[in-house]
Amino acid sequence: MNQQYQMIVSEFCTLVQLEDALRIASEASFEVDGVTFALACRESLGGDSFLLIADVATLVEETADVSRELLSRSLREMIARGACFCVSDVSGAVLHLQRFPIQETSPQALVDQLQFTVGVVKEVRETLRATSVVSG
Repeated sequence: MNQQYQMIVSEFCTLVQLEDALRIASEASFEVDGVTFALACRESLGGDSFLLIADVATLVEETADVSRELLSRSLREMIARGACFCVSDVSGAVLHLQRFPIQETSPQALVDQLQFTVGVVKEVRETLRATSVVSG
């Protein structure tokens, strides 16, 4: 595992008062303000970046309106912050993904993006719940 990534995660965990930074750096999930997150640093990302993954909701039904909403929000997120929404083909979970370059990301920048993402996830959850196509 990239040493700089481990340092970012360790300091990030200190800032947000999370324990077990090593497990979190190894993709263990953690919760902040009612949102479940994970960090992933994989070779498939080229070894020079990592993902902040947020679990938005689990779809119980896919509709054109939901797909349109998620695609529309993904475009706005990609343009504004390099983030996107996707639906896991394994679990049906709607995820919010944001990629961070290891060399350019500080622990505080990760905290700031995490806090912003909490708000984005909660807003999307409300929108999806209003259409009754998600569980929870």
